[in-house]
Amino acid sequence: MLPTSASATTNISLVALVRRLAARPEVDGVVAIGSTGRETLTPASDYDLIVVLNETPVPLNVALTVVDQRLTDIIFVRAAEIALLTGPAEGDGVEQWGPAQLRRWLRAGKILFDRSGNLQAAQASAQATAEPASRSILCAAARAGAGPENSLYFWETRLCRLR
Repeated sequence: MLPTSASATTNISLVALVRRLAARPEVDGVVAIGSTGRETLTPASDYDLIVVLNETPVPLNVALTVVDQRLTDIIFVRAAEIALLTGPAEGDGVEQWGPAQLRRWLRAGKILFDRSGNLQAAQASAQATAEPASRSILCAAARAGAGPENSLYFWETRLCRLR
């Protein structure tokens, strides 16, 4: 087994990480999603972040690290993709990692840094766009009483968790 070392971000706070990212010119914004964005963290919660990059010299989609002693999922999105979300939605079906998923995250996400203002505009557009009824119904039903013994628990965790 190869030896591992602690992440450089293991002992810094989320606020300090956002400050470091904001100091980088290639970073256009940071959004907290999931329980991080809803500010409903528990001791066992991880951080879920979207980092918006002006440029990506190499394909970069997802990273895992540790911040402030918490596992941290980082989703990288190009600024051009966020800019596309400021217009009317061309369908908001259940997709993964496409415009529909970004809109869902932005609807309930908390913007931590927004250099260009595009995140704020995209979030306003996402919040003005209605969520598909089928998804809303599934999430409401799942939250009304789903547990591990209920098949709706799967849908709640898969479709409704990162809102």
